[in-house]
Amino acid sequence: IKSNSNGTGRIAAGNVAGGYISGNVTVERFIPQNTFKGWRLLAPNTSGETINQAWQEGQSSFASNTSPGFGTMIPGKFITIAQAQAAGFDSASQSPSLFKYDQATDNLLAIPNTNATQLNSEPGYFIFIRGDRQPNQFNGPFVNAPAATSTTLRSKGTVFQGDQGIITVPGAKFALVGNHYASALDLRNITIGGDLVDAYEVWDPKLAGGFGFGAYQTLTRSGANYVVTPGGSGAVGNYPVSGSVYNTIESGAAFFVHTNTLSGTIQIKESSKTSGSNLVFRPGGTLAESSRLIANLYAVNNAGRVALADGNMVTFDAAYNDGIDKMDVRKSPNFGENFGIVKASTDIVVERRSLLIDKDTIFFNTNQLRQLPYKIEIVPSNLNQPSLAAFLEDSYTGTSTPVSLYDTTTYSFMVDANAASSAASRFRIIFRQQGALPVTFTSIKAAQAGSNIAVEWKVANQINIAKYEVEKSVTGSNFAKVGTQAASAVNSGTVTYTWLDENAATGANFYRIKSVDNNGRVAYSSIVKVTIGGKPAITVSPNPVQGNYVNLQFTNRQAGKYSIRLINIAGQVLYSRTVIHAGGSASQSFNLPSAIFRGVYNLEIVAPDKTKQVEKLIINTVN
Repeated sequence: IKSNSNGTGRIAAGNVAGGYISGNVTVERFIPQNTFKGWRLLAPNTSGETINQAWQEGQSSFASNTSPGFGTMIPGKFITIAQAQAAGFDSASQSPSLFKYDQATDNLLAIPNTNATQLNSEPGYFIFIRGDRQPNQFNGPFVNAPAATSTTLRSKGTVFQGDQGIITVPGAKFALVGNHYASALDLRNITIGGDLVDAYEVWDPKLAGGFGFGAYQTLTRSGANYVVTPGGSGAVGNYPVSGSVYNTIESGAAFFVHTNTLSGTIQIKESSKTSGSNLVFRPGGTLAESSRLIANLYAVNNAGRVALADGNMVTFDAAYNDGIDKMDVRKSPNFGENFGIVKASTDIVVERRSLLIDKDTIFFNTNQLRQLPYKIEIVPSNLNQPSLAAFLEDSYTGTSTPVSLYDTTTYSFMVDANAASSAASRFRIIFRQQGALPVTFTSIKAAQAGSNIAVEWKVANQINIAKYEVEKSVTGSNFAKVGTQAASAVNSGTVTYTWLDENAATGANFYRIKSVDNNGRVAYSSIVKVTIGGKPAITVSPNPVQGNYVNLQFTNRQAGKYSIRLINIAGQVLYSRTVIHAGGSASQSFNLPSAIFRGVYNLEIVAPDKTKQVEKLIINTVN
């Protein structure tokens, strides 16, 4: 199965039980010269050969090169060359050039012997590629240096065919998975289950940063497709720009998956195969639209060359919550620079959270920076919330830089000998509501009324307000105006407004209220949700709580009085109240006392029939 600079051959989908190819097959994987010496994350495509027989062309030392253009040098970590060559390596090195992944310790372990290790004994390997087996591959600079030649790695033996076995990943663990087929995979046709996060971390050797070793790209489910982070097409990466659609895992590539808290499964089948190949060196794809904020980190080396090092992405939707769940993608550490997000003490590369509100903060985590110039590129999409502003805060310089929510913002900084300049928590983005209106939304709720939904909102300090607009969405984003109420002449105390939605949709219905003052300034209430149909449930939104506003969403619940208690970890009741639910689906909101501090609490809900439900409530900030 040939592979060269023009493309890679494939074996199309066959019998799910396999057995449609007999005998030995040679499968090739072309590695271009137009990247740096760096790591690749590769999977075996055949069984029957050792690592030395396959990727080292069966050679015994770095002086052996009987097949120019094929194979690569693999030094081992030994004191003498003789010791290294006795274990199948080409030469001795200060550090290993070939690793496997150990799930138990979540670490990379050096392969001890390439003569004794079967290529198919691991799902994949990290291997440092310098080019083919020409002896001069060891010459020249190690960092940010191009390979002396392109090369082709190949193996010969029984080809992988038929549906592959189900892989079970324990809870809160990563797993290395190999695409062992001689074919690309369509991520949309891979079967996953349980608590497996629907995202895949692949290695891009072209993300050079300041080290030149490569970095992870994350392919995350977004609707019907997968989008890439940090991307970086052209000279700075092998994939299209961040946020673009990319649905493919290449032939012979290995990748990481992980679970949230419970175990999950993944299975690659013959039906997962797809046509075409691009060797991740001919990028394509279109930008996937959603409300998001992309942040990329670039390094500027001593020669002035700018290289993408790493990046992350936050997407915003009312359907997401602000805690860690299977919608968030944990970050795997790169060999070089890392630029992720810290969420509940966990490193995240793709975060999904609720819609932005005042005082929301994105905490970045940077590490392994070198003493070089860097720049952060912040790219927003569909974040046009009136009156909301964002600022990038740099704790080392003490500066706060406005971040556009409409266009790309670039921030340049230096890492010097001062340890604070490379501190992990140096940067954060904070969102602030600007030019607050005199009006205050004290509550908003919505309730099912027969086949309709009644929306009610209360305001205080109603001064200079012209009107209120009711906006609706069935997805939690892309709200549209569905009603208008003129502001009353009352400008003191609490004023109540109501509006009836006579076109309620089956499923989710999201509402928010937009106030417009006489000068044209606008402000928004929080979002409430009513679900028509579905199983009986009570959910809390938002969670974690921002400010002191809590919203309970009732779905097909019985009418009556519900008792609410907020309990701390010591079992003390800090707040209690009752709410009256008219039955069916509705939302009920209330404000927590300002004396309640940031932390994790239990919210106990007792229904009229005395059944009890306890929800974990995370409070980030209280006004």
